[in-house]
Parts: sequence; C-alpha cells; structure tokens
Amino acid sequence: MIAYLRGKLVYKGPSFVVLEVNDVGYRVYVPQRLLAGLALNSEVMLHTYMQVREDDISLYGFTEPETLALFETLLTVSGVGPKMAVSIVDALPSQVFCRAILQNEIGVLTKIPGIGRKTAQRLVLELKDKLADQADSVALDDETTVLVDKSVQAQVLAALTALGYRPDEAAGALRAAAKQQPDALESEAGLLREALKYLGSRSR
Repeated sequence: MIAYLRGKLVYKGPSFVVLEVNDVGYRVYVPQRLLAGLALNSEVMLHTYMQVREDDISLYGFTEPETLALFETLLTVSGVGPKMAVSIVDALPSQVFCRAILQNEIGVLTKIPGIGRKTAQRLVLELKDKLADQADSVALDDETTVLVDKSVQAQVLAALTALGYRPDEAAGALRAAAKQQPDALESEAGLLREALKYLGSRSR
C-alpha cells in the first residue's frame, strides 16, 4: 500500500500527473481542480489510494488527507467506483458534499456530473450514517452557512450551475457574496446578483 508520494511533477496528462520519485515515474490520477493548480517541475506531495485489479494497478492522489478520506468513503457506496468518486470530490468541496448528504440536499448532489437523482438518493442513504460522526467537522460557520440553506441559497446554487458554472465555482461565489453583502442573503435575486458580480470580476 502506497500511502503518499513526494516527488517532482514531470508530466501533466488530461486526468493524471506523473511524479518522479527516486528515478521512478508514478502515474497518479487526480481531480481536474487539483490538476489545474499543479505546476510542472514543482515538488508535489500526494496522499494516495491504490486500486488493485487483476489486469491493472492504479493510483489516485489528493493534496489533502481529508479529501482522500472522503474518496475512500465514497468507494464503500454500491455502484461508486474510483472515477465517479474522483468526479464527486472534484465537483464539490468536502464540507459542501458532507453537508448535502447530512441535510438530504438532493438538488445539490444532482449537479455533480454523472450523478442522477437515484444515485444521489443512494449516496444519502448509504453515507448519512457514515458521515454523521464527522458532523462537527462540517458544522455551520461563516464560510458554509450560505451553502446549506434549503431555500434561497440552494435555488441560487442551482441557478448558477444551470448557467454553466461548476458547483465549486458557484459555492465559492455564494460564500464571497455572503461575506461582502450579508443583506443579499435575504432574497434569491439579490444573492444571485452579487454572486454573478463576483464571478464576473474574477473573469476579467
């Protein structure tokens, strides 16, 4: 079992990186969000999960141990393999995903690519008890309150993703809007307007 790798990033593929460790190159599959932030020739440390099959051995890597832990928990769900688990952790920050499971936010979960309503319901059914023990780590705070409201915030999150923004981009915009304009939380139109302003400023 390879717990982690630390080495020089020598290649970036469409869904993986190659780390050179002691003159050996390891192909490690990583989320797209992580891939975009890694620089060639930099030293990188990845916490890894190794999948062993009869005809293949694959490594999956994450910079945060918490993300690896969530990835491994996702693999315990029937019908969820490494590729879908990577897609889930890529689409939503761990806190947002855990909160969606604990509060049965099916609408948030179905915004993840490849996750339909039935799969989302199965995720809630099989993960709710497993993630309940981690409730303290995903407790509401200034950065997550905006993401867990069952009405206004959930509707705006759905609207932003419908406009083509990734769930993690939409979640970040909601957090920023809530911090900059707390009064915007009182209406869907106000929160959507402030979130779009934030996204627009980032694209300039």
